Amino acid sequence: MCRLYIPSNCWIGRRGALGPRRWIGDVTCLRCRCCAELALVVWSAHRSEQPLPTCPPTCPPLCPFRPARGPDVLCNCFTKGHILAALSDYLTRKGTGASAMYRTIYAIIFCIISTGAAAQDLPSDQRAISIGGLRALGTADAAAAWSAVGRLDTGVSFCSATLIAPDLVLTAAHCLYHPRTNVRFDAGDLTFSAGLRHGRAEAVRSVRRMMELPGYVAEEGEEIEMIGLDLALLELQRPIANSSITPIPTGRTGRRSTPVTVVSYGQDREAHASIEEDCDILSRNGSVRTLSCEVASGSSGSPVLRLVDGHPEVIAVMSARADVDGEQVSLAVILDGQLSMLLDQRERQGVFGATGGSLTFIGQGNDGRETIGARFIRP
Repeated sequence: MCRLYIPSNCWIGRRGALGPRRWIGDVTCLRCRCCAELALVVWSAHRSEQPLPTCPPTCPPLCPFRPARGPDVLCNCFTKGHILAALSDYLTRKGTGASAMYRTIYAIIFCIISTGAAAQDLPSDQRAISIGGLRALGTADAAAAWSAVGRLDTGVSFCSATLIAPDLVLTAAHCLYHPRTNVRFDAGDLTFSAGLRHGRAEAVRSVRRMMELPGYVAEEGEEIEMIGLDLALLELQRPIANSSITPIPTGRTGRRSTPVTVVSYGQDREAHASIEEDCDILSRNGSVRTLSCEVASGSSGSPVLRLVDGHPEVIAVMSARADVDGEQVSLAVILDGQLSMLLDQRERQGVFGATGGSLTFIGQGNDGRETIGARFIRP
């Protein structure tokens, strides 16, 4: 069954902005990286279903990315006229009612108005491409609010990480291990670049000490019990005292399953952070939360955030991705009760955890380095 996806910066009627997990109608609407037009991405549970018309000659026939929705994904680029004609034809063939068709076309028109023109003039690495709600923070204005989120580099790999105090950074424990040799990095191997965007960071610091949760064993990292311990605290060599960087406070998950936000770096977007808003918490398993967020290599360690009175709090750290019943989900470890254990370690001047281990390697970054990222987990 095909559905209509409305990016978070699109508007429809009087109902306000629709979050990236709100579904309406029968067709998916998102930006196509290969051209300035919008793309209609259609996937189907039935191979017999008719696809939408092919691309016009002015637009490349296929986009160079695929949403992680299985082998039945089509990515076709359309001009505004093609979008409306294709929707009208497609919804008529599907027998969709006039009211639903009106809402669908109306939503597409507003997508064109709000996102179609400006991207044409931007470099490809600054276009706000959306894949399942993921949006690039490629400009200074867009990235300013999230400058505490940065990239953690080891020299051979990278993860995402978050400044939670002037001298403390939160990330995933498996980011501290070499993906091939199974050797734990030394603290001096790690560099945290806060607010990194297109080669420039708001602040760069080396790491003094690394703290892991007792019992974490990287070589068992794909077990659900280890994912629940996949949390690390880094102490920086020098505090970050920069007026443009405000550490993001931490908080508890609470009982309510309100939507969350993830800010991360990742494969093919390591030059700047990206944001996905309104992710759903799908399930709970001890200290592990299953989320609807999109993740990629390099996303490990990224903060899972909840807005409290308009201000973000880190409530979890991204650890892995999984395939559940054919749908890709992400797995995060919550901070509740566990961050205090890491802080206690710091006070006692001790570092606990395994001294070796391995992670599942899942890709190469554009710069040719290995990327430690959210791993494929088969629950």
